[in-house]
Amino acid sequence: MGVLKPVLVAVVAVFVYTRVIQYKGDNLPVNFGGTCDEDFQGVVDVFRRNVESGKEPGGAFAVYYQGRPVIDVWGGYADPQSYRPWEENTTTVVFSCSKGMAAILMAKMVEEGLLDYSRLVSDYWPEFGQNGKENVTVEMLISHQAGVPFLDTPLSLRECKINKEKCTAFGYHALTFGLYVDELIERADPQHRDTATLFRELIGEPFGVDFGMNTPRAEFHRTARLQTRSKAQLLMDALTYRRYLTPMSQIVFTPDSMMAKSVAPIVEYAQSTETLNDPAVREVTVSSCSGTGTARGLAKMYGILTNGGTEDGKTILSPNMMKSLATPLLVGKDVVMLTGEQSQLGRGTLYRKNPKGQRCVGHTGFGGQVAIGDLENGLGLSYLTNHLSINGVGDDPRFRDVEEALYETIDRIQKNS
Repeated sequence: MGVLKPVLVAVVAVFVYTRVIQYKGDNLPVNFGGTCDEDFQGVVDVFRRNVESGKEPGGAFAVYYQGRPVIDVWGGYADPQSYRPWEENTTTVVFSCSKGMAAILMAKMVEEGLLDYSRLVSDYWPEFGQNGKENVTVEMLISHQAGVPFLDTPLSLRECKINKEKCTAFGYHALTFGLYVDELIERADPQHRDTATLFRELIGEPFGVDFGMNTPRAEFHRTARLQTRSKAQLLMDALTYRRYLTPMSQIVFTPDSMMAKSVAPIVEYAQSTETLNDPAVREVTVSSCSGTGTARGLAKMYGILTNGGTEDGKTILSPNMMKSLATPLLVGKDVVMLTGEQSQLGRGTLYRKNPKGQRCVGHTGFGGQVAIGDLENGLGLSYLTNHLSINGVGDDPRFRDVEEALYETIDRIQKNS
């Protein structure tokens, strides 16, 4: 018991902190705001109860249904340390939801003739075609089939800005997806615009989508302060959410495993509130994880795409291209993430089932973030939070609460129509 006893004491201490102390809060006044269509009031009531109970310390939820906004609510605090409330224009980092936005941008480039999914990456970026990557197509790269899921030398996010050559020389692709895709986008664009600029000019500004592929310094004042969790806390959380137990165990106990290596830079990034909230880090564009916006902006994007792809005479994507993004290319077990579950991956997108068992397309993100479109029901929806959980595939209980209430409402509307 000499060694075991202090280990058990440490585990119990972490458990107590994780399950009790973290929920104590600062007894801040309840902050809640937003609007909704009267048919969706019941969904908003669920979100508000989560805010009032403290289950939702800070976040936003937005829904577009059949081409119009029906829910746009927010609550809690963007920065509890400074008592700054979450407001209508508060943004937050969306982590891997950024991959879905990059996928939409690349699909638009395909439709405009700037990219071709079937061509070799090296056709746009000659230096890519070496070290076994000579036959990698654009489609293979963005659907996580290129076989380059981790970095083989140390790399910080700051180096993505100050040492770009080092980032793009490396050969689920949790982080490397963005490093490769961002370089490919810039090479393929005739004006050689970076991902953030191209997204803003082709999609963000023309369609009024409040989202960007990074956090510009001038926009930092309205972004939420991210609240993180330690590896020990995440490991304890994995005991509740068992699908994360093997991945978290590998991250903590076998750092040389492929799983651990693939997410190591992001895990290290997410362990420090100083790094997470550093303006210099947040303005770096890595489309794996750096996207920043409002739930309203993401819901609007997918709301347009699931209702024909056109708004006010302008088209983001054609219906055929959206159907292409909504069709999985791969179905099977992910050999990197090791969740033991079947994964479905598309051209930069992933898929999850809604409560009705229907497939939705888009991307979820670390910490609980969700940004997806539901073609079957004409929905675009997004849930964002700055209080990061272990959940990364749309299984955060805060999101599940409002998602279930939403689809109960949709069922009722459809039955009565």
